Amino acid sequence: MTEYIAQCRAGRYDKIVARVDGDSVELAATSHGEHKMETYLDTADARTFARGILALADEVDGGEGEAATDSRPKVGDRVIVTEDDPDERTGEFVGLAGELASVHGGYGTPFKVKFGDGRHGPPNSWATARPRPT
Repeated sequence: MTEYIAQCRAGRYDKIVARVDGDSVELAATSHGEHKMETYLDTADARTFARGILALADEVDGGEGEAATDSRPKVGDRVIVTEDDPDERTGEFVGLAGELASVHGGYGTPFKVKFGDGRHGPPNSWATARPRPT
């Protein structure tokens, strides 16, 4: 199995490993050999994450060539909700289009999408969600 390991430069016993797990890309973190956490990304999110890491590296050292394009949704973009937060919603906004109101960095569903047309809940209702551009 192919694995990619990111070794922490400040703590030689800390690392993140990326590998395939079924139809997902798994990221697993360890510290001093002890498992700390893992997250499973679908292929689109894994590619977006990888492009983001490349963009950050380019910010640090100027890059190796062409800068990676940032394909993440931006505040104000019209998006379609592909997944909503299971702790806050029951899926009622999945498939609906709204305006990306904020990126708050939460686990799993880090985007806040606003629906202001009044058809889907009251005007200015929202869902924390994982969106895709319309």
